[in-house]
Amino acid sequence: MVAAYALLSYGSLPEIVAIDFDFAGRPTQYAPKTELLTVLLLLIAIMSSITVLISVISINRHTVVERYPYLINLPALALLMGRLPSERRRFYVDRVFMPLPALALFLNVAFFLSLTHLIIESAKTEIFPAIHVLSLVIVPTFSIILLMILYYRKIYHELRLLVT
Repeated sequence: MVAAYALLSYGSLPEIVAIDFDFAGRPTQYAPKTELLTVLLLLIAIMSSITVLISVISINRHTVVERYPYLINLPALALLMGRLPSERRRFYVDRVFMPLPALALFLNVAFFLSLTHLIIESAKTEIFPAIHVLSLVIVPTFSIILLMILYYRKIYHELRLLVT
C-alpha cells in the first residue's frame, strides 16, 4: 500500500524536488525526483523486511520459545508459563506472539504511509513541517508501548491465577 502510494504520487512531483530542509522547514537542497524515489523505495524495503521478519518469528513462535527462551524479554511471563502443562503453555505462547504481526502491519501501513505522504508533500510544496514528524513518531510509539504493556499485564495476571 505504501509502495503503491509512493509510485502513484511520483508522477505528480516536479522534476526537481526539495530533499533537505532547515529547522524552519525551508528547503536547503534540491535534487532530481529520482533520488527521492530511491529513498522512498529504500524506506519501503526496510519496513517490509522488518514486517516479514516479525511475521516469521511470530509464525515460528513455539520453536523460538523452546529453542531460544532467552530471546523473550518477559521473564515473569516466561517463569509462569514454565509451570504450566505443555498444551496450556502453547496457548499462552500464542497469546504473547499474536499481536506482533498485526503491530508490524500497522506500523508498515499507517506510520510509513503517513511518512511517505509527508516526504512527497514536502518535496512538492517545499515546506517541511517538522512537528508532523514528531507526531508521527511519538504518538504511535507511546500508544503501542502502552497497549502492549496493558496486554502483557493482562496475560501475566491470568497466568498468576492459573499457577498459584
